[in-house]
Amino acid sequence: MAAPERSPWRQRYPLLWDVLKALSVAAAVGAGTWLAHKLIPDRLQDEAWVWTTADAAHSRGVWLVFLGATIAWPVYGLWRLVQRLRAPRPAPFEMYRSDELFGLLWRWSWTARGEVLYARAYCIECDLELDPQLIGYAAATQIAYHCTRCERADVILPAANRAVVEREVALRAEAEARRRGLLGA
Repeated sequence: MAAPERSPWRQRYPLLWDVLKALSVAAAVGAGTWLAHKLIPDRLQDEAWVWTTADAAHSRGVWLVFLGATIAWPVYGLWRLVQRLRAPRPAPFEMYRSDELFGLLWRWSWTARGEVLYARAYCIECDLELDPQLIGYAAATQIAYHCTRCERADVILPAANRAVVEREVALRAEAEARRRGLLGA
């Protein structure tokens, strides 16, 4: 079963959402404590003699449990807030991870120095990773990318091997990242 999608508000402000969750739990625990202390002893006092003899010991224990929970949740929320603020933020160029080049969808990852790593071709229609095939015999001068699932992607590129194509994709991706201002000159 898939997890329900989070609302855009929760995605945009996760730190604020954690604090609100902690405060709402603290408010609910506090309200529950107040209600338990005010309502339960008064209603049960006439029906059960146990409340008259054990009221002081039980209410003190209940207060301590609820007070601990009331303090623990906001502390936990603040701890989560600090952890998220201290977490390293991804570099801006790391968000640019795919683009359409040569009639194919290309995806890659980045090194810490801002270089494209592991560029892979995917079918634009069905998103299947494509394996390049060399065309030619001894001196192959073309590489074909063909989708075996949907039969729609059929691209032939002039290159001696897969590394040449991936290097060209990497250079174009880095140039596009610089053009967008995501990567330093």
